[in-house]
Amino acid sequence: MKIKIKMKKIISIVLVLLILFSNSPLSLAMGKDSFDENTKESNSIVTTNTQEIKKGSLDEKKSESNSLDEFIQLEKSLSGNKKITIEGLRKDFSELEGEIQLEVKELNPNNGKDKEQIEIIETEMEKFIPEKSDSIKINWHHYDISILLDGEEIEPVNKLRVSFSGFDTTDLDDATKEVKVLHLNELTNEVEDKEIEIGENGVIEAEFDSFSPVTVVKVIADHPSTLKATDFVNDVKHYIEYAPGSLGKAVIDSSQILNPGRTSDAFGNIVLEHGQVITKKTATPVKGKVNTWDITVRVEGRDNIPDTTDIVLVLDNSLSMYKNKLADGRTRFQAAQEAAKKFVDIALNENPNLRIAIVVYNGEVTIISGDIKQPFSQDKQALYSNIDAIKKPPSFGPEKKGGTFTQAAIKQAGEILKGSSADNKHMVLMTDGLPTFSYDLDSSSWDEKIEQTELYYKPGGPFNIIKDLYKKTKYYRLPEDESKIQFNYNNRVGLGTEKMSSAAYKTLQVNKNIKNVYRYTYGEYKTGTKDPNNIDLTVQAHRYHVDGENFAREYRYSHQKSTVLEAKRLREDPNIGLDTLYAVGVGFETYTGQALEIAVRTLSEIADSGKFYNVRNEERLTDTFKEIAKTISIKSAMRDFKIVDIMGKGFTVTDESKIKVSEGKISFDRNSETINWDIGTVTKSVAAKSDVRYAELTYRIEINDDILTLPGAKTNQHEKFITNAVTDLTYTDIKDEKKTVSIDSPKVDPVLLKVKKVLLDINGKLLNEDITFTINVTNDLKTYDESHVLSPNEDYKWRTTLRDEGTYSVDEIATPEKNYITTIKIDGEETSKFLVNHEGDIPRGDVNIEVINQELGGYELPTTGGSGNTIFRLTGLLVLAIALIIPYRKRQFRMRKVNKFFLFGTICILAGLVLFSKNLWEDYQVGKETEIIKERLEEKKVTKIEKPIDDRPDYVKNPYMEMPKTTIDGNDYIGYVIIPSLELELPVLSSWSYPKLKIAPARYEGSVYLNNMILLAHNYKAHFGKLHRLNIGDIIQFKDMNDNLFDFTVEKKEELDEIQVEEMVSGDWDLTLFTCTLSGEARTTIRCKRIEK
Repeated sequence: MKIKIKMKKIISIVLVLLILFSNSPLSLAMGKDSFDENTKESNSIVTTNTQEIKKGSLDEKKSESNSLDEFIQLEKSLSGNKKITIEGLRKDFSELEGEIQLEVKELNPNNGKDKEQIEIIETEMEKFIPEKSDSIKINWHHYDISILLDGEEIEPVNKLRVSFSGFDTTDLDDATKEVKVLHLNELTNEVEDKEIEIGENGVIEAEFDSFSPVTVVKVIADHPSTLKATDFVNDVKHYIEYAPGSLGKAVIDSSQILNPGRTSDAFGNIVLEHGQVITKKTATPVKGKVNTWDITVRVEGRDNIPDTTDIVLVLDNSLSMYKNKLADGRTRFQAAQEAAKKFVDIALNENPNLRIAIVVYNGEVTIISGDIKQPFSQDKQALYSNIDAIKKPPSFGPEKKGGTFTQAAIKQAGEILKGSSADNKHMVLMTDGLPTFSYDLDSSSWDEKIEQTELYYKPGGPFNIIKDLYKKTKYYRLPEDESKIQFNYNNRVGLGTEKMSSAAYKTLQVNKNIKNVYRYTYGEYKTGTKDPNNIDLTVQAHRYHVDGENFAREYRYSHQKSTVLEAKRLREDPNIGLDTLYAVGVGFETYTGQALEIAVRTLSEIADSGKFYNVRNEERLTDTFKEIAKTISIKSAMRDFKIVDIMGKGFTVTDESKIKVSEGKISFDRNSETINWDIGTVTKSVAAKSDVRYAELTYRIEINDDILTLPGAKTNQHEKFITNAVTDLTYTDIKDEKKTVSIDSPKVDPVLLKVKKVLLDINGKLLNEDITFTINVTNDLKTYDESHVLSPNEDYKWRTTLRDEGTYSVDEIATPEKNYITTIKIDGEETSKFLVNHEGDIPRGDVNIEVINQELGGYELPTTGGSGNTIFRLTGLLVLAIALIIPYRKRQFRMRKVNKFFLFGTICILAGLVLFSKNLWEDYQVGKETEIIKERLEEKKVTKIEKPIDDRPDYVKNPYMEMPKTTIDGNDYIGYVIIPSLELELPVLSSWSYPKLKIAPARYEGSVYLNNMILLAHNYKAHFGKLHRLNIGDIIQFKDMNDNLFDFTVEKKEELDEIQVEEMVSGDWDLTLFTCTLSGEARTTIRCKRIEK
């Protein structure tokens, strides 16, 4: 009996040991406790990951002393009370713990490396700094700046603010100083001209994202009068020529300061020859924006000094020039005298082959520089004396000198120029108002006599309304053909005043000897409803005749129209050969309403196109005369200047009101997106005392949807497109030849946005359903909010609407009522945000948004435990209870009952052995079957055709393609999962089912090409039974049927409940493996990240 009992104990103990140490799914319940211990061990491994160590240490450091958001200010005092300060958040300096320090040393020109760096910087400085002269001083300081972490040099994580104080920049705004901060990149030896700000107390501020030699340059000009401030509006890229002693900044691809006194095109440092014209067109990205550029069209040309030039300066000396006084007490004519002398000074200085004649007029005309035979002079002092000798004319009397006989002055100037043999001839007319005299019209000019059926009556006029008076009234109309109009140059008409008082009328009526009264008028007289054609004729003469002793005849003349006609004939007379007629109007502010309109129009018609100057402030009269003198004294390189600028396809002008030009007139046609620019003669100088003229046009453009139709827009990242279809320049050069130039337009890189909806089934295959999804894109600035209603798996929806830089967010705001896992990918990365910005002048690439919805795979994860797992768990408990407990307590029972329990326990143990043996056999069979499948898959491989080396795999071209399959016994396989640390290489089925899981691991959902594949398998020892042994950092590989190998690293281990379906398929994991735990109640889950090659 004792032997039997011992045998029972031995059998029970042996069975229990077999169960405890078995790796089969038939392990007893205590096996779960063993797995829990392994899990704890794995978690401890997670905490020793290198990246986690750094993070943990940094957190400790934050708690001990510094926070990453702590503000840090580092200062270094230098000689001469100078100081360098660097500021930023702790995290901007470094994310590692340690003491951060600032080190600054001044470069030593006697040190080898320092000397080399100084030479590089100073060589570059020559492009920025004018040539040295007695009037310019240049100071610079070279420093080597370093950021240290625990004594080791580091580069900052983000940009830091650097301040330079004590460099004496407090009076920069007087244009006598310029300060620059230059940064040498030690890796490329390139010198960067940093953008700086001048803060309070002259502190210079700039941003740095790396540190190495830095140079602070200060340029001081001792004589402010020699300096010319330059235009940096919107940082427009353009060339500026500088006068001797000047200081400025020009931007042509990089900042430059040209040598003083040089004449350069700034596009290659080529000195312009006389008459040479160059063009430049640039597109500058607008700061803070994308798809928006400032366009600058710039043309420069160097004028030529002509052989000989004669100028007639015509000055109005009428009484009105003496009526109004300026704020300083001078009369208007005294201001004109000073302007005329300045004109003489500049013109004679600029061109030694130039002569000047001066004509003064009021009611009569006088040549004051000589006589009709010798009117011109080059004697500056003599001309000054002639101008100073001009006297105020007498008041109105019999000579009537006080009026304004402009027509006679123009005629006299023409006679003078007719006797000139100069290469170039110009006339400059200055007046303060409309003409009050004109020449009489020859009777042969009258076109026809018309009977008047209504009397023209002007209230306050000399006539009374007499019954039937109109029957005795006649008038004559001039011909519309101006060539038929002839003047009687022997007879002057007009009273020389704008209005006639009532007293004057009475005097004339009583004096029977005066038969003709000539009245000045600047209005357009409507003489009757029966003759509408008489309105606004070229020259009007209205004659009224009334019989009777007490009434005189009255002639009404339009003096301004006669004067305009005289000027027109002067310009067209080939015997005179006039090049340009300039007209300067001064004091027109005394006119109002219709009078002002007619005054401006009259002077504009007298002058050549674009050569009328309306000087509203007499104090500006000298500047106007200086500009004209400079223009006349040389042969302009660009006359009759016109540009037609048509936008390219896909581009539009943003705001036509902000189109700016240096001079001239512009018009814009929105329908054709065309700018027309007309200057005439280009007169703007690039700098004082320069004979280089420039014309500049600036405007802003942005893209529109038409750009999507251009080749490459939807296929090529960073494809550049030409901004303008046509930019044509036409002008007359110094040889009087017509020139046409096609100006090359820049190409720009737009940032497009494309959105696509991808719908996948549970296995990662494209799923086409007649449903729609709504995707919303917004930005942090709240200036962008667009929603896109998309159907699944259609082509991209393209947008051209991005404008502002900054952070944008993508969200799916409406989906059909189904369970999906939603993944947002932007530019291939799983994220819901993207940044729109520039790196230098290069914008980010096109934004590629894909919103992927994949159907959930049910409401419970598959069970992947071995057969009989639950039954065996219960059986094992019974076996332990019966086989171990009962034998030790048999004395408490009758022997008969003990035998029954022993018998029952024996049966349970035998059942457990059977189940254990069955699963061992299944495990063995599965392993054997796996090897057979692997061999058969290898046999089915087809020999591949070699592809070119640069040919990308198909899955790279189209990551949504179906994974290639190989079929064995009706089952599709998509590849192999390889786990080196577990010595496993297993074929993977394309889809799963419970029967399939007895064959091989299977795909639960997703695709390895989309980095979202999930694999599952039974916890057979030959399959995923040893997943719990994997450690963080272990390698897992997947090889598809085309032998493309994908490497992954284990990042996380976790257990999920059987109902945590959404948790299983969510998260940013590239590969997931799972199987049942030994208890079957949870899922051992391995999360992996792909290793990019």
